[in-house]
Amino acid sequence: MRLRGTARDWMRARFMGLVAFLCCGLGVVVFQAYRIQILHGDKLRAEIQKIYQREVTVVPARGSIYDRNGEDLAISIPVDSVYARPGRIEDPVGTAKRLSAILELDYETILRKLKQDAPFVWLKRQVVPLVGSRVRSLGLPGIGVVQETRRFYPNLELASHLLGFVGVDGQGLEGIEFQYDGLLKGETSRLIVDHDALGRPLGAAEGVVVARRDGKNLVLTIHKEIQYIAEQRLLEGVEAAKAKGGMTIVMDPRTGEILAMANVPTFNPNTYKQYPEGTLKNRCITDSYEPGSAFKPFIVAGAIEEKAFRPSDPIYCESGAYRIHDKVIRDIHRYGTLPLSGVIQKSSNIGAAKIGLSMGAERVYSYIRRFGFGRPTGVDLPGEASGLLRPPKWAPIELATISFGQGVSVTALQLATAFSALANGGRIMRPYVVKEILDAQGNTVERRTPQQVGQAISPTTAAEVTKILVSVVSSEGTGSQAAVEGFKIAGKTGTAQKPDLRNGGYMKGKYVASFVGFAPANDPRLCVLVAVDEPQGNIYGGQTAAPIFREILKDAMGILGIYPEERLLAQGKNGSAGGGAL
Repeated sequence: MRLRGTARDWMRARFMGLVAFLCCGLGVVVFQAYRIQILHGDKLRAEIQKIYQREVTVVPARGSIYDRNGEDLAISIPVDSVYARPGRIEDPVGTAKRLSAILELDYETILRKLKQDAPFVWLKRQVVPLVGSRVRSLGLPGIGVVQETRRFYPNLELASHLLGFVGVDGQGLEGIEFQYDGLLKGETSRLIVDHDALGRPLGAAEGVVVARRDGKNLVLTIHKEIQYIAEQRLLEGVEAAKAKGGMTIVMDPRTGEILAMANVPTFNPNTYKQYPEGTLKNRCITDSYEPGSAFKPFIVAGAIEEKAFRPSDPIYCESGAYRIHDKVIRDIHRYGTLPLSGVIQKSSNIGAAKIGLSMGAERVYSYIRRFGFGRPTGVDLPGEASGLLRPPKWAPIELATISFGQGVSVTALQLATAFSALANGGRIMRPYVVKEILDAQGNTVERRTPQQVGQAISPTTAAEVTKILVSVVSSEGTGSQAAVEGFKIAGKTGTAQKPDLRNGGYMKGKYVASFVGFAPANDPRLCVLVAVDEPQGNIYGGQTAAPIFREILKDAMGILGIYPEERLLAQGKNGSAGGGAL
């Protein structure tokens, strides 16, 4: 009986121990479940997703860029790109040999990529369709071809500095492509796909697209035909002058819309890597230069606005030499007394200097600023310079030289914008190049309108200065070669020696020759600037830049359907004979 009781106690003890063990085990399981599900649930789920889900980047098509009439300027086209998965390649040496000739890449370069310790490497991106087809036909393990999009500029060099270009990964690097990159590229899509442990897509799993947004399209203010004419005429003129380069801008002075903007030398944005970095810059907005005599109309405008001078007031021009302390200002010709209007017509440095000195530094500075110099215009393009305009603590000689465009620097766009103000009644209009933004379906998202950002002078003063500028483009003026038969044209020549930024002073024999003007003078529709960098032989704006201006203006007027006045044709006004050379 005692043995039986002992056995029962022992059995009971074993049973209780088993129950306690099971309870402890269950407690451990519950605790672990709590730890996994509650304490570390989010972290562990993310780890599992990394193993069983794969994220594939899908780059949406980049938005197109059109001119104002809907002509293609930049589009995206489908292209093939060749990649490798090194871990799946069975014969790296043989694979590299077979791909080398097709991809036109060095064998060693390919082999090095195939031996990388990486799950994925690009071998060559954005290849022509034939290359992609040949790689596919080989059926090489671990080698694949995927379709991407490539930026294509169907007009080659046309408007290249305006448009800019796009890198191999689809990011805008210069010009409009850079400025509006966020709109054009849209939002990169992510395709989430479930995979098994071996990386194979699960048959029943469907991809989930996250954050998909296609790029928007841009409609520019640029007129493709006028852009082409501007580029061709500028190139011809630069080559004729054996110059280093040149710039031209065509604007609508009423609105600030840029119809054309060109630089020489130019480049093809489809192959931008083949060009020196300096060639890729849009010098119309990035580079500053001394404007020379093209600056004088703004000093005269301030003098007339302040009622310090009238157009007929006489100014003694010292017979070609004017001493200020130990410096001497000279004119090309020995003028005696000229009316204020004659100072501009004949482009007298001495006359302009005397006008500036009589006004004083503060007033001269004020009007220079009113016309927008010394600060960016606000154009919707990247890299715009401010030019150089120092505070008005100027010595008399500095005030004198600034009055004829020396000692101050401007960008081509600043100068064209300021001349547009003379053409439109004194209004400073913000220049712009994007006219409209469209979504991927072609619906208008935003439409840009002209913006007035200042009033430099009164309409009455602008009209007075315009009359003076018309006299420049006459047989007695320095801009006679800018004349177009049947049109009344207002403009100004400029010839400026280039400063030596390294050693100080000016570089001998190196000039910027320019002409800027607008037409028809009585109802301006176009403002055109031409600047020629370092012309050889004939250095004067009236003989180098003015003829280029004439050809661009004449062709652009025809394109826009602006016809000569019969009255002026009959009278033969604004002929091309005679004139000066400044």
